[in-house]
Amino acid sequence: QGYEEELEARKVVLRYLNLEETVLFDHEKILQASERKLLEIAGLRRNLEKEEDVLQKEYQRLTQGKALELPEDLEQELVNLGIHVVYGMEWLAKNGYSEKENLELVRSHPFLPYALILSSAEVKKLSQNAGSIYTSFPIPIVAREMLEKSGEERGSGIIRLEGVSFYVWFNENLLNEEKLKLLVQEKEKQIQKKKEAIGVRQAEYTEYFERQERIRNQEVSKEKWEANAKETARLS
Repeated sequence: QGYEEELEARKVVLRYLNLEETVLFDHEKILQASERKLLEIAGLRRNLEKEEDVLQKEYQRLTQGKALELPEDLEQELVNLGIHVVYGMEWLAKNGYSEKENLELVRSHPFLPYALILSSAEVKKLSQNAGSIYTSFPIPIVAREMLEKSGEERGSGIIRLEGVSFYVWFNENLLNEEKLKLLVQEKEKQIQKKKEAIGVRQAEYTEYFERQERIRNQEVSKEKWEANAKETARLS
């Protein structure tokens, strides 16, 4: 009876693994298929976790005003130089200007939402001391004094500087409190859905792992089953 119960449990695992019952007694093959399935589920879960991490960073940028993510070593260098970092989006959220005034600022200074806001003195200090920290992407810096000057509004997403062009098109909804709130709520929903999907994969992994361990610890084998059948026939 114990062997029959083990084989019934094994048949369930075979169905989960899409294996034929012809391998019912191939203990090693079943465990190998189970291990592959666990690796597959773990990979899917990791991908979901990476996607959630991206959403979390987007959420932080929306709620904390950080459209730019500084490398840690550069961030520490700025601290060492006594330079207080203010992010463009953070500055736009706290400057006390109206939405219209901020829109005009962004249209005149298109790099502003993605930039660090430093004083001219801080820009000078950084230029004199920089050089030991390498970056993998350009970091825009806008001098605070420049924001007092009006710039030329542009009609496209292309900004041309000497020898290089940038595509920059800022989502102006981020400057509207109500629209920003809706964007934040939508991002929260996306994060929650991703967490739920991760939870499903985690539960699936746990279930497969527990089934694998039950198979690993089973005693029944083809030889034992046949010997048991002969003994049962002899005693009946």
